[in-house]
Amino acid sequence: MVALTCECGTADETKNEDARNWMRNYSNAGGRVFATHYDYTWFRNGPSEFRSLAFWPATPGALDINDDVPLDTSFPKGQALVDWLRAVEPTAVNAQNQVLMSDLKASVVDVAGDGRATRWIYYNNANTGLTEAKYFSFNTPVGDPVDKQCGRAVFSDIHVGSTRRDDRLIPVSRESGKMTAHEKALEFLLFDLASCISDDNKPPEIPR
Repeated sequence: MVALTCECGTADETKNEDARNWMRNYSNAGGRVFATHYDYTWFRNGPSEFRSLAFWPATPGALDINDDVPLDTSFPKGQALVDWLRAVEPTAVNAQNQVLMSDLKASVVDVAGDGRATRWIYYNNANTGLTEAKYFSFNTPVGDPVDKQCGRAVFSDIHVGSTRRDDRLIPVSRESGKMTAHEKALEFLLFDLASCISDDNKPPEIPR
């Protein structure tokens, strides 16, 4: 798994066309890619099949707010995320299937809606009137039948550690010692990213 942290900019000078194609080839070969915030550039400016997975705003922006953010339960794995969160933290999800999250960004509008990408978390932006995807995933090679796909990539437009910045190393800097609901949602999504590829439109299989 490749975990790409936010670089405070796209740093496109270090990501030429060859690099973007290598990232695509890595995921097509079964690799897993986690990208956050400014790493949207791997998809938005990447190979054509990646660019077409979502609608990208002309000028990516920042929301930087704390708010209850809806989890998408329109597909079985989305409901599994809600069920899992309620099992490990009964107060994590409210009655509207929302989780309190912070430091939301605005780098993507929404997924294309043709089934190639799956939206897990979204935000109803009152300022723009748009429903914006905040976390989405897709299996690779993009467009292949599920039984032919072996890789997976995700894009997260949510900063998780923004309230824990200091000069010390984790876990020393974790003063409370307790994960937030925000962090636990990400934990589930990392578990999913690392798991065997399956059809997102079918309920997760219970391990034998």
